[in-house]
Amino acid sequence: MTQLKEVQMLKRPATVLVFLLVLCGIFLIGSACCETAVCSVCGTYVNQEIQSDFLELKPDGTFYQEEAGISLYGTWEIEGNTITLRLEGLPFAVKVTIQGNTIIDPDGIAWVKQ
Repeated sequence: MTQLKEVQMLKRPATVLVFLLVLCGIFLIGSACCETAVCSVCGTYVNQEIQSDFLELKPDGTFYQEEAGISLYGTWEIEGNTITLRLEGLPFAVKVTIQGNTIIDPDGIAWVKQ
């Protein structure tokens, strides 16, 4: 093999490695941005009509809710200003709207972030 071909073969893996590192960096930066956006809605929201009822949205995508003395668990996700709550063990989901620091449930009741 000529020296030129040997140099070209050595450059190719280095180029691929740099490309992969750049992709990883973009992915990590993108993930951090998404987590920050999601974390902005994380926290505890209290029902404005019944102050003992609350909903806690956790950063790991799970939630815990106390409502009418009943504990509820499940997962949540956000798309735009809609949060979908999937209750553990139930075949349906509940969609709520988030407006700033307030969640509006399907009955129109406001839950304010504490």
